[in-house]
Amino acid sequence: MAEGSDQDFWLEERAEVVRQLRDSAGLTVRGLASRTSRAPQSWSAYENPGERRRIHPEVLQELIALAPSAPAELKRRAQRLLEQLEGDRAAASARTAAAGPDIPDSQEGAPETGPLSRPRAGSSAFLVWSRKKKGLALAGAALAVVGVAAFAFLREQYDDPSVTTEAMASASPSRTSPTPTPSPTTTPSTSPANTTAPESPPSSTTAPATSPPGAPAPPRQELTPSAEPTLSAKASPAPSTSCQRRKQYRVTERGNVVDEIDNPIGQVVPDERFIHDDSPEHPLNRSRLYGTVVGRDLDGYVMESKLAYERMVCV
Repeated sequence: MAEGSDQDFWLEERAEVVRQLRDSAGLTVRGLASRTSRAPQSWSAYENPGERRRIHPEVLQELIALAPSAPAELKRRAQRLLEQLEGDRAAASARTAAAGPDIPDSQEGAPETGPLSRPRAGSSAFLVWSRKKKGLALAGAALAVVGVAAFAFLREQYDDPSVTTEAMASASPSRTSPTPTPSPTTTPSTSPANTTAPESPPSSTTAPATSPPGAPAPPRQELTPSAEPTLSAKASPAPSTSCQRRKQYRVTERGNVVDEIDNPIGQVVPDERFIHDDSPEHPLNRSRLYGTVVGRDLDGYVMESKLAYERMVCV
């Protein structure tokens, strides 16, 4: 009961301090949102004691910096609230770190252990895991690009007739024709009849058979360009590279880019392009879409209400 009363006190204190600091800064809720990293809906929730939305210490520090002329008593209250928020964050981190080893691996349904097992969301191990998995994905993509380039190079070499003919000639074993031995001298009337079948003509890659001594040499057959072996007639089309199709959005309203635990890591402005990554590793997070801000190499979650769908792109 005491814990609930203490929580209600800090909710009321948060609402009162935020409202008075905004008044001291001379800003409306919408004007305050344009000067900070939070949307107008968030500031309205912070000023409502019945709303249990968490305010980060960094956000409160931004508000304190916008109200330098606030009364001294209000500054002391804001500083005390800031210390309370930082203490709550440290306690939550300690509880998360302490709760990790309590789960036995032998228990049924226990999470897998290993370099790619997904730790608990919101922990520091989760951030390390996500960065490691992204690095592995980039390494796999680079390896795939190198493989495709090597395959295309080998295909070009294979389709080149000159390279193919030279490679076949160098790879085929050389055949040495046997040296004819002198046969005993016989007269035409006493020479035995040739009852064996004639030999098949040699292939284009072997040396011609040696004629018997005294017989006229057969005419030499030259390879014409049409008879030259080539593989270019059956050249296969170049391999096509596959890609992933993603949805591209246009930013319609200024907003924040946050990480997995709602920490702000950047902002988006109208008319910027945002590519949504709908892979299972990044599910929908409280009406936020995970993706990349085009041209800025910024990855994170953006409110879906601030985006307008444009088209499908290949990434």
